[in-house]
Amino acid sequence: MLLPYLKVLEKHPIILGSSSASRKQLINFPEDLAKESFASPKLYCEATCEGKAADILKQLKDSGREIEVLVVADTIAAVDGKILEKPRDEDHCVEMMGKLAGRWHEGITAHRVYVGTKLYAFTTVDELKFFPLDETTLRAYARTGQPYAHSGGYRLNGMSGSFFEEIRGSVGFQGLHVGRVCAAIVTGLKEMGWTDG
Repeated sequence: MLLPYLKVLEKHPIILGSSSASRKQLINFPEDLAKESFASPKLYCEATCEGKAADILKQLKDSGREIEVLVVADTIAAVDGKILEKPRDEDHCVEMMGKLAGRWHEGITAHRVYVGTKLYAFTTVDELKFFPLDETTLRAYARTGQPYAHSGGYRLNGMSGSFFEEIRGSVGFQGLHVGRVCAAIVTGLKEMGWTDG
């Protein structure tokens, strides 16, 4: 979808706002909003995404940089209306993922795509089901070190990918709905008149 716009994007590069280890320097927003003050995990996820975006936008403005193309997303997992954190340690991982074993839960990703002065905001809510998992499997997984960077302790493209029995919804639960983000960028480029390579 972005292929016809690669030359344009050389002039208007995409900034990916993420608190992942490789891009942590971009975001100073502390993810410490009071979860209980939100009516739903979805609203909490959207507020966190908004906070991250506002932080990055302020940094860009303070440094004299124009907003060209900025993509910010936040993903959480929730079960029974409760937000699942990143596991603190092995026991917490086993306890938390044990609550997901054999059950449905939600993967929620809030997205904010800025193209110049245009904002495109959307949230995906997906239903995910794990196979039944025993404590031995969960402990072995916790010891790999993979769970500790992800809400709910898992990711589809990691060792925990084999835990998924069924997925209903989009592909956004893994942190970014790439297709919809690309569509928003293309729409923004057109609306801003940034279509000449």
